[in-house]
Amino acid sequence: MNNLSDYAPTQKIQKISSYKEDKFSIGMFLLERYEIIGKKEGGMGIIYIVRDNKRKWDYAVKTLNTSKLDLGNKGTKQFLTEIEHLVELPPHHQVVQIDHIEFINDKPYIFMEYIEGMDLREKLEKSKQKRLAPDIAINYALQICEGMRLIHNEGRILHLDLKPENILVNREDTIKISDFGISQPSLSLARMKISRPDGTYLYMSPEQIKGESVDVWSDIYSFGIVLYEMLSGKPPYPPEINVIRDQIKLKQKLLEFHNSDYDFHQEFSHKDIIPGLPDKMGTLLGHCLAKIQSQRIPDFGYLQRWMERDFGYYKKELPQQFTKINFYRKGLSLQAIGKHSKALEYFNRELMMNPLNTDLWEDAANSLSVLGMKEQEKMFRSKARQFAGRVPNEV
Repeated sequence: MNNLSDYAPTQKIQKISSYKEDKFSIGMFLLERYEIIGKKEGGMGIIYIVRDNKRKWDYAVKTLNTSKLDLGNKGTKQFLTEIEHLVELPPHHQVVQIDHIEFINDKPYIFMEYIEGMDLREKLEKSKQKRLAPDIAINYALQICEGMRLIHNEGRILHLDLKPENILVNREDTIKISDFGISQPSLSLARMKISRPDGTYLYMSPEQIKGESVDVWSDIYSFGIVLYEMLSGKPPYPPEINVIRDQIKLKQKLLEFHNSDYDFHQEFSHKDIIPGLPDKMGTLLGHCLAKIQSQRIPDFGYLQRWMERDFGYYKKELPQQFTKINFYRKGLSLQAIGKHSKALEYFNRELMMNPLNTDLWEDAANSLSVLGMKEQEKMFRSKARQFAGRVPNEV
């Protein structure tokens, strides 16, 4: 990932983030503003649920389960990758929205929208037959397609870890794609080689498990596994593979399966593989799960149109908490991870709406300074002095 060596909090954020604790408890406050009302701790990360006493809504706040940043640590690298990709993604109602980043003890805390609901895995587990009704499954699949289309086309990112645990479902049945820890940027989304496969083997494409080149088709394959499981209650592999819990053995068995003559593309096409659904679903799944990448559906836009044409289920458009972009916060988050050119784009957009904000001029000047744009920096600092005291400065 680019800019890991440049990853450092801005002076402004350092100044407001002074805590001795590395971990916080329910009832405590972050930055004297965000009350911790929930906490979930994992192997590599901690998620706090906090209530913003100023804006009167809740956030999910994600940070590392370590006392400091260690750029040589795999978990740290994945966490920083997630920050970079979430910050750069444009807002979309099918992708978890990041609001801003703060630093406490020089450690990043990602403030994201809080999804009140459950992940798709929990949704499946709560069902008697571990599957969803076809209309609900297709509705969710269409929403996943829309979110993945944004991730690929506008974010220029391969997710590479699409699975039920990373698909959140809120109380209005709106899908939110999350967890970009192993995602890979690609300017052209051309095929690229991965040295060691990360992710969850059961949902990986054959090429990802083998450590070969991955591309858009790799995410299409993972989507096919998820859709099949939503409709049938299990992944499409033989039962003896689906029940394996040991990851080393699972990888070995999947490699044997993918190296065999069996191909979902041939086995599923024009067959009634899901009870109650026409053979069109078998054909669609076969084109998602083809062994050869070029036989898979080319992209999520095409896949979405195919599903809408053949199955006719449509999702609801629902208002979300973060529909209005705070360009200033977006700029500060990009600045914090060393993306100064992109930060300036957001600062300039905010300045068009709020030209009297002194701090905004100063923060833009800080990025100009890093980029070596001395004349523009001088002009921006002059504007900051000119508007000093005219309006309250608040992010």
